[in-house]
Parts: sequence; structure tokens; C-alpha cells
Amino acid sequence: MLYHLCRKPSDGVIIPLLKSLTGKRILEVGIGSGYYTRYVMNGNKVCGIDQNPHLCQLPIKVYKGDAARLNEAIGEKNFDVVMSMWMTEYLNHEQLQTFLCQSRQMLSGGGMLLTTIIADKGMGILYVTAAKKLRHIAKYCYNISVVEKMTRQAGFNSVEIKTLNARLGLSWAYLVSAQI
Repeated sequence: MLYHLCRKPSDGVIIPLLKSLTGKRILEVGIGSGYYTRYVMNGNKVCGIDQNPHLCQLPIKVYKGDAARLNEAIGEKNFDVVMSMWMTEYLNHEQLQTFLCQSRQMLSGGGMLLTTIIADKGMGILYVTAAKKLRHIAKYCYNISVVEKMTRQAGFNSVEIKTLNARLGLSWAYLVSAQI
């Protein structure tokens, strides 16, 4: 249900952006099964990181590690793109700031961060509240101005934040595109 209500409309924005990436070294944080990875595999060099690397069966290198500890898990740097789709809702404020800073450190000059962050309004707040109350899973949502401030504090100069809407036009998340 969540896919059809929220993620499917968001994919209409995210997938064309991912398909436009070519000739890049890409690190996907929180790769999971590799759902979004398949849109960037052709024409790019891709690796991933996840706490459960066995979930991804794609023919790429997947490191075992934590999004707030990228430097510990991945020795290589100089990526053109760090991407993370639907993972940051598991990060509290401190962990999100660390993830943004470490993503910045993983990027080469002119590199770009692409990530989704659950909004603190509309379907976003409903989604996070339901996860906590019904499933006892700690999830987090953020205000757009806080997201921009944290991204700039992490060292990104150019920050573009697009609101992703669920069905019926209800906001639910942000797509953050930031460059150094």
C-alpha cells in the first residue's frame, strides 16, 4: 500500500534522474535489494553499502556497514555520486548529520549527493508515527529548513530540495540533490 500511495508517485521523479547518470562512480548507501541500483548500473561503476549486504543479489561489490560510519566500511573515496533512497528515515538527527558529512568526504570535486528524507508534514508525519506506534520501529522525519541547514553544514555548497508528493498531492518526503 505504501508503495502505491507514496513511493510510486515519487519514483516518477527519482527514476528519470537516476537514469540520466552516466559515466559516474556511484556509492549507494542502504542499497537493500538494489531496487534503485538497477537504474544506475548501465554506464556507471556502482558499489553499495548496507547492514544486510546479502539482500543485494546484483553483480556489484556491496560492503557491510552503517550509513553513519561510511569511512570505517569503505576505504575508497572519490565517488562522483553518493545516493541513498529511503534509508535516512532510520537515522536520528546526529546520525543524519554524520551521514551527510561522511557522504561529503566520499565525494570527489564536483561530486553530488542524492538522497530522500521523510518530511515532517503530510503523509511523512503519518508514516513515521505509524511505524513507531504500530510496528515499534524508530523512524524520523525532518523539516525542510533543517535538512537544508544540515546539508550545508556538511560542506555542500549547492543544495536543491524538491518536495515529493504522495497521491492526492500530499507531501511526504524530500529529494535532496547537493553538490560540493
